[in-house]
Amino acid sequence: MKSRHAFPWRWLIVATAAAVLPRMLTPDWPQQLGNALLIALVIAVFTAFWWLLRRIYSNHEEKIDGWAYEHRLRHPVMSLVVVLIVGATVGAVFAAGLWYAAVARPKPKEANLASSPKIDDAPTILVRYTQGSLPIEIPPNSSVLVLQLSPHITSHILEIPNTTSVPIWWPREPPKPDAEPQLGPLFVCELQNHGDKALLDVVLQFPLIFRAARRTPGSAKKNPDGKVSISVTMDTTRKDDPMAFAFVDAKRRLITGTNGAVVARHSHTVAVPVIAAKGSVSVFLVSQTKFFTAFMLPTSAQVVIDGNPTRRLAALIRPALNPTDKINRWAIQPSVYVWEGVEDSILDLDSFVAQKHVE
Repeated sequence: MKSRHAFPWRWLIVATAAAVLPRMLTPDWPQQLGNALLIALVIAVFTAFWWLLRRIYSNHEEKIDGWAYEHRLRHPVMSLVVVLIVGATVGAVFAAGLWYAAVARPKPKEANLASSPKIDDAPTILVRYTQGSLPIEIPPNSSVLVLQLSPHITSHILEIPNTTSVPIWWPREPPKPDAEPQLGPLFVCELQNHGDKALLDVVLQFPLIFRAARRTPGSAKKNPDGKVSISVTMDTTRKDDPMAFAFVDAKRRLITGTNGAVVARHSHTVAVPVIAAKGSVSVFLVSQTKFFTAFMLPTSAQVVIDGNPTRRLAALIRPALNPTDKINRWAIQPSVYVWEGVEDSILDLDSFVAQKHVE
């Protein structure tokens, strides 16, 4: 008969899989690999320690003939030393894990800003955030900067030029009112330089969190004035910054959804080539993913002042003109536009139908 104190391989495999697999099934699994291996090692060491203690100190009659129990009877001091050594090893592994998580693990690039000159010594940039909608109008002989919000795009910024003598639209012409679906919302980050010198290579960090979308109940009806009233059911007990979307699509269906579990996160580096003296530059934050995107607003940036190659730390000054300007974390709904060349760039509308027809 199999010993009840045999090494618990099955428990070890199940516990390791339960702890490791959720981290390996996310788009950012390469970044989670180190944590997963550390967790697997800690579970294995603790399991071995627990099993050894049971082998040595079990009073079950089945263990009278077991090697560990017999060794304890013959060599009690040595058995105690073995337990202490194994316990010290377990403690060392656990302490190494804590040290790695707190000290040795690579930090997001945002932390590197601390090595730049002190903020008291640095220039200031006035920053304003506003909400808008696609498409973006690009004036003649100019360009716009777009931060692509996607778990599959983790760095750089997209510059879209207009080399013509007339304005153009990106990504396409504006949809016809009441005939075509809207292209989706966006956020605008306007950076203003009120100094006498241009600011070069302005680098900002936007920490991004992506959450899955899930369907939520909703209803819509057409009012006598021709407008549509929409209501969405939300769980008011949630404490994880609930977000939701609701709109009527081109097929006159009500599409609703709310945010679910975190699927990915990263810190996205944005490099603005130049902000002219007494000038401004806008960065457009555009969702190009089927997930909700939450982003933290940076409070500083690395800059080079024209004429001085020393990189400095600039403070981003955000005037609080209204309650919205005091919010440091904003969110944007999933994309409803197909972005060519971007993986998972659009929400599957058929999976989020709350009402099949809006009268």
